[in-house]
Amino acid sequence: MTISTTELKKDFIQSLSTIYSLSEINIIFQRVSEHIKGNLDPHKTYPLNKQEWDTYQFIKTRLQKGEPLQYVIEKAYFFDLEFYVNPHVLIPRPETEEMIEWLIKHIQNNPSYQKVLDIGTGSGCIAITLKKKLPYLVVHAWEISPSALEVAEHNAVKNNVEIHYKQQDLFQSSVESFRDLDCVVSNPPYIPWQEKNTLPKNVVDYEPHLALFVPNSNPLLFYEAIALRAKPTYTPVLTEVHQNYAQQVKKLYLDMGLKNVQIHKDMSQNERWVTANF
Repeated sequence: MTISTTELKKDFIQSLSTIYSLSEINIIFQRVSEHIKGNLDPHKTYPLNKQEWDTYQFIKTRLQKGEPLQYVIEKAYFFDLEFYVNPHVLIPRPETEEMIEWLIKHIQNNPSYQKVLDIGTGSGCIAITLKKKLPYLVVHAWEISPSALEVAEHNAVKNNVEIHYKQQDLFQSSVESFRDLDCVVSNPPYIPWQEKNTLPKNVVDYEPHLALFVPNSNPLLFYEAIALRAKPTYTPVLTEVHQNYAQQVKKLYLDMGLKNVQIHKDMSQNERWVTANF
């Protein structure tokens, strides 16, 4: 059995054109091809055995249903690192990469930073990246979901780093747990339930709601909980935020006594993360 990459790509475009743009399909096709057969030369014809062909058809069928590619191939990238992902954890986003790039540069310029806590670690991408890029750091990570924590632990082994994981509810933690930290970083849930219908279907249908949504009545509850613990300990805080709530998070931090509160924009010029006490 032989099939050319041109034929495969044409079939992919026809099958997914109602779900994705052509540019998105090209990227997806490249990732799927690498997953099935490695890097393929589009000018050559490659033989596929039955298992490879069945894998291709299985992936295509799941993609046609709108399932995110990362969950289908159980693989996502953050910086230059590969992470195992499943529907128990959020798929890492480029905007979060920008935030962590800022933090890495800040820590490099401030060698006194030695101990960092990642709250709501999910796949572990933030904690693991910090440890890979800055090996001298002692990195702790909290996660309330035991299923997500299993994914994070797997990724630490996969990327050969030591992360001090703990199943922990932020709201049940003490002020003292922040006492000896040099920095707290978090990408907490921040989308009010009322915005559920505005999100892409593949996000709402497949990504974990526990990591996405907050009550309409109190969309800043995670930021308030972090600030309550950061203020008495003077702990620097870096939090990703909903682009429409950045100003509210800044005001909350200032009202609660945090210092040097700054809003940072992502590459799309959206207000994406907030720092305090730095």
